[in-house]
Amino acid sequence: MKLEKGIISSFQLYLLIFSYILGSSLLISIISPISKHNSWLAILLGLIEGILFAFIYISLSKKFPDKSIIKINTIIYGKYPGKIISFLYIIFLIPLISLNLRYFGDFFVNLIMQETPLVAFMITIGLLSTYAVKKGLEVLTRCSFLIISIAIFIEVITFFLID
Repeated sequence: MKLEKGIISSFQLYLLIFSYILGSSLLISIISPISKHNSWLAILLGLIEGILFAFIYISLSKKFPDKSIIKINTIIYGKYPGKIISFLYIIFLIPLISLNLRYFGDFFVNLIMQETPLVAFMITIGLLSTYAVKKGLEVLTRCSFLIISIAIFIEVITFFLID
């Protein structure tokens, strides 16, 4: 997969997908007392939907190299309909991003650090996300190996320490 600054390997792409699933399963664990045995179904459907959208974006980026999704919409749909679709796309993403930020903040406040204010987690996650976007996908893929290694280590230690 060619990027703006370099190339990531297929193993790094696998790590990114694994990180995405790991993060999604953390959020799903909050609602697992409600959904009981159907939590795995939500994770599976989310993964299928994510792969579908990733396939669409990858095929569009191959067909229109060096173009953003906004420019691709303008090329495909025309000047005005493309701008309207891009505007609706952005309007859809802004509440989605804010909801995800709130869910992560609630997750940390409710399950990990109850005394810490919600705003502290939301600012930290927002700054980390901004840093990741600024530095690019390569840096994120290099960090994902470390994050997954730590997560697997914590899972193994937890497994052995539980009576």
